[in-house]
Amino acid sequence: WTLSSKAKSTSHSLALEHSPECFEELSWFASYKKIRGKVIQMAAGEDSGVLKLYGTTIHSNSGGATLLKRNDMEDDNVSVRVEPLDEILENEQLANTKISIVKIDTEGFEGQVLAGARKMLCNNPPDILILEVSPMFGDITYLEDLWEILSPNFDFFEMGEVGQVKRRAYLKKTDLNSTLVTPIQINLVVIRKSLVHKFNALTKFPFLSKLFSPSKRPAQ
Repeated sequence: WTLSSKAKSTSHSLALEHSPECFEELSWFASYKKIRGKVIQMAAGEDSGVLKLYGTTIHSNSGGATLLKRNDMEDDNVSVRVEPLDEILENEQLANTKISIVKIDTEGFEGQVLAGARKMLCNNPPDILILEVSPMFGDITYLEDLWEILSPNFDFFEMGEVGQVKRRAYLKKTDLNSTLVTPIQINLVVIRKSLVHKFNALTKFPFLSKLFSPSKRPAQ
C-alpha cells in the first residue's frame, strides 16, 4: 500500500500470498485501499507443485508461517500451490515489463524463491530488491549466486531501524562475505547503481529519504 500510494498512476502491483487466511485479509485490504494490481493465492518457489505450509494457526504471528519442513508443526499445516516466479511473471504477461521493486519475505524460503526467479534476475532485474536473510533457518549460500548476477550493476545494503517510539530506517552498505557470516536475521536491500545517487539526492524519491540517514549503523 505504501509503495502503491507513491507510485505513478500507471503502476501496478502483484502480490503472492499462500496462507488462506492471510490471502483473504490481504485481498480485502487491497480492495479497500483500491490498490492497483492483483493478489494471487500462491507461493513462489524453485519448482511447480504443492508443498505444506507450516504454522498456519499461529495467529500472534501469521507472518511466521513457512514452507520449510517443520516436524514440530506436522499437525498445523495446509497444502499450498507453488510456482517459479519466472513462470508466474510469464503467465501474468509481466516477464518483459519494467519491475521497480520486488520484496521477498518467506521465512527461510528465500533461496528457493530466487532459484525460481533466475530468468528475471538475469534478464529483467527489478530496480530494487528487498530480501529477508535468515541464517537461523538454514543455508544462505544462495546469496553467492545473487551477488554474482547483480553485483556488476547493483549495490547491496543492510537495512535496519533506529529509534524507539518513532522509528526510521537506515541503510548500511555491505558485501557478500559480511552477509554470509551474519548470525542474525537481516533485511538486504539491493539497488541499481544508476539509481543510488538519485535516492541519496532525495529528489526523485523523497518517500525513501530516511533510508539514507544516518549513513552509519548506530551502536547497538
